[in-house]
Amino acid sequence: MGLRLFSATCKLSAPQLSAESLGTRRKDTMKTKFITVVKIIPMLFISISSVYSQDAEDMRAYALADSLIKIAFGPTYNAGGVLDIDHILRMPKEKSQWEGYIFEDPNNQLQHCIIFCFGKWDSMDAKVRYGSGVTLNDSGGVGIIRKGKIVWYSNRFILAYTEVGGRISGFADLNNDGTTDIICSMCERYSETLWLISPIHKGGKLLNAVDREGYSLIKGGESSFEFFDSGRNKIKEIHALRPESENLERLTYILQGSVFSELKSTKNNSR
Repeated sequence: MGLRLFSATCKLSAPQLSAESLGTRRKDTMKTKFITVVKIIPMLFISISSVYSQDAEDMRAYALADSLIKIAFGPTYNAGGVLDIDHILRMPKEKSQWEGYIFEDPNNQLQHCIIFCFGKWDSMDAKVRYGSGVTLNDSGGVGIIRKGKIVWYSNRFILAYTEVGGRISGFADLNNDGTTDIICSMCERYSETLWLISPIHKGGKLLNAVDREGYSLIKGGESSFEFFDSGRNKIKEIHALRPESENLERLTYILQGSVFSELKSTKNNSR
């Protein structure tokens, strides 16, 4: 019975359409397409306007930061990375995570602020010059702008500061002390170094471990950093790939004492 029903259904002929009805259908189709295009154009305009508005907002923030830095520190100092806090927090959550970085301001301490990296960018007194024209200078720091004024800036913690490499890579309360900390990164070839700075008092406090020369020990492959609250105690763990590792070896940095440093595995400790 089922097979007969199927066969009968297959034998049904398509309805015959007159030239007049075909013409009416063509008109309806064209009308639908026109309405669709009319609806899409405003959406495209809004999307393009939004992107342009965001770019213009970023440019204004950078220009403001750069001019204030030159007034405060001198004409040879420049802004590196600049981030408008309200701008980044308005973005959808999935888009506000840049390659695994973190953007959290739980107590709204940075609300209506701009945060920035700054350093001396003068090739005349550079210590080292790389092939692509990137120059390497003594040191840099981070700062906060509120209501058009620099309200806080750090000591020159960031060694080997470059304008090209110095960028704001995130902000969060990393050690659960109630203060939103600033994360700055420096890129060199295929590796990336993080500097974790707390604006807890004048000059700030460095939250990353350093070597004997003062260079940060929070290193990883470029754009491989991730932040987790694995212990559910609101203290972050920092994970990254070892720079240029062929077997994707992972590094973990945790809060040990008052600074973040690498969590050594049992295997490494036994050597």
